[in-house]
Amino acid sequence: MVNFTTNDMLLYINNELSLTQKAIFEQALLDDSMLQEQYVQLTGNSYVPNTTTQFISPSQRTVDSILAYARATVAEPQEQ
Repeated sequence: MVNFTTNDMLLYINNELSLTQKAIFEQALLDDSMLQEQYVQLTGNSYVPNTTTQFISPSQRTVDSILAYARATVAEPQEQ
C-alpha cells in the first residue's frame, strides 16, 4: 500500500498527476476510507470514482502509420 501525502491529494485535485499516478491514487481512494475522509475535508465533496474512463487500443492502421513515420524520420548511420 502506498502512503499518500497532502501534496499528492492536492496534485490529484488539481489534475496534475500522470495517468499512471492518477489511476493508482483513485484505486487508493476506493480502498482507503481515511484517504476518502481527507479528500472530503479538502474539497467539501464526497469522493465519487470516475467509472466511465475506458482505455482502448489504437487501430492497426494507426500503429502502422506511427511506425512508418518513425522509420522515415530516423537518421541513417554515417560511414566513417
